[in-house]
Amino acid sequence: MNINFDDKLYNILNGNDKLLQFFINNGFDQLRDKKMLLTMGKIVSLNMAIKVKGINKESFEEKLKLFLNDGQIKADKTLSEESFQDDKENKDIVIKGIVPCPLRLPLIDSFDKFVEDENKNGLKIGYDLRSASLGVSWLEDEFSNDINNVSDVFLSAGFDLFFNRECIEKFTEKNEYYINMENINKDFEDEKKLFKDSKNIYNIVAVVPCVFLVNYNNLSGKKAPLSWEELLFSGKYTDSVALPLNDLDMFNAVVINIYSKWGIDGIKALAKVYKKSLHPSEMVKKKGDDKYNPIINITPLFFTQMVSRTSALKVVWPKDGAIVSPIFLIAKKNKKGVKKIIDFFTSVEVGEILSSNGKFPTTISGVSNNLDKDSKFLFCGFDFIYNNDIGKLFKSLEKLFNEEILK
Repeated sequence: MNINFDDKLYNILNGNDKLLQFFINNGFDQLRDKKMLLTMGKIVSLNMAIKVKGINKESFEEKLKLFLNDGQIKADKTLSEESFQDDKENKDIVIKGIVPCPLRLPLIDSFDKFVEDENKNGLKIGYDLRSASLGVSWLEDEFSNDINNVSDVFLSAGFDLFFNRECIEKFTEKNEYYINMENINKDFEDEKKLFKDSKNIYNIVAVVPCVFLVNYNNLSGKKAPLSWEELLFSGKYTDSVALPLNDLDMFNAVVINIYSKWGIDGIKALAKVYKKSLHPSEMVKKKGDDKYNPIINITPLFFTQMVSRTSALKVVWPKDGAIVSPIFLIAKKNKKGVKKIIDFFTSVEVGEILSSNGKFPTTISGVSNNLDKDSKFLFCGFDFIYNNDIGKLFKSLEKLFNEEILK
């Protein structure tokens, strides 16, 4: 599917609910109101809308390209949104969730073969695994149901929805969900207590690490920061850092993990070093090392793979740990066939797909993440998650951050 940015929003989005949801999750909140699409959408072009809303076009194009390429999966690769609910009753196991865009295609290719083999053995599996770019709002209605009607397995990423108080209570109210993470990859041994859920509900199978991408052209005699603590509290990097405010999953991970370690002072310090919102895809392109760009970009590790060897941009893995966003698995413990699903998603084969040579380090034992031995991770841990209402905390911390950057 090719999109003409000079075309009107209505012509682009009318009748395509998934594409509309992508737009809503990437800066076009007003489109939640269908009247806006029917009125302003017929007048305003995509180019005009991007300009008015102050959205970076290159960043938006990059994310849209990933989404559209991901959407080329044939209909038989997964149940369509329209048919899923009707088909759900005919399945022994139902799986829902989201997957980071770069992982979805290879993961579904492997899962399709597993589903086909299990179907021959009499286990019918239905699934709806969507790109992380679509967000998790489409799953919200799931948790208004009785626990018996909630899907059997969830594979998801990030802090949104699944770590909110309402969801946690749903998962714990009848002791229905249970996964025991027995072994852990050697790369996570130092942080095992943080990544191991004491209640055995969430099994983190991989992480999305955030690192520093430093523009050495702009250091102006400064040294590159070697840790989050140095970046935030040394006083050397005021107005020097790019944060992807439009990438809520990553921004939330940065905010929640900084708060868990340094509290309110950490959020205030983050606002002080913040310079501008810059999508990682902008930073890794040739113009990313432009002298007018921020010194440091906080970026997912997988984006750094696109940096040219001749670029002035260099990756720094923070000594106190790369902040991570979790990719996790949740499953009903007593449902027929669930163990086979868990075994599949915690297998070495899937671990190697998740790791992708270290871009999304996996906790699955027996997989090489190709990381340096001193590569640490910074994660808030499950004690923090269970002792806080994550949904409300996000809102209050975002409010504080926005107030601080206006000072």
